[in-house]
Amino acid sequence: MTLLLLASLALADEPTAVVDGTTVRGTAHLAVAPGVVLDALADPAFESRIQQSRTTTTVTVREGACHQAAYVVPHPIMTARYELRRCRTDAGWDVSLVSSDSFHTYQGSWRAVPEGEGARLTFEVDLTSSIRWVPESIVRGEMRKSVRQLMAALAAWSEAQAAGG
Repeated sequence: MTLLLLASLALADEPTAVVDGTTVRGTAHLAVAPGVVLDALADPAFESRIQQSRTTTTVTVREGACHQAAYVVPHPIMTARYELRRCRTDAGWDVSLVSSDSFHTYQGSWRAVPEGEGARLTFEVDLTSSIRWVPESIVRGEMRKSVRQLMAALAAWSEAQAAGG
């Protein structure tokens, strides 16, 4: 019984991603303070770099606490292209869709709050696809998988940062 309890407690800190209607929500415990990860997220290419993904990111506009970035995401089914506006807020980052060949809607947020010696990071994105021949459930399933991988990469990055890397 004790072993089962310890295993469930260990899994509670694992990065997760769930689908709730049209929203995909990922969470992870990070070994760095909230401000550290939110500062790192100021670079739109940071997410792709830590995942070592093939996504290319180009900042197209900078205005005060906001910037726009164009993303090109290669995928076996099709290459997605979209532009997002990201604005720093007191709570984290708000993300909204500027244009896309893949999404009708894409509204998201990054939030980090203190938790223990680090932070609890949450990323939420509410999206609908503009690709009629791909069911929404598949789009959200792929997004859930991507968000889970991103949260795991962020957790690993934070461990390296906390260790002095």
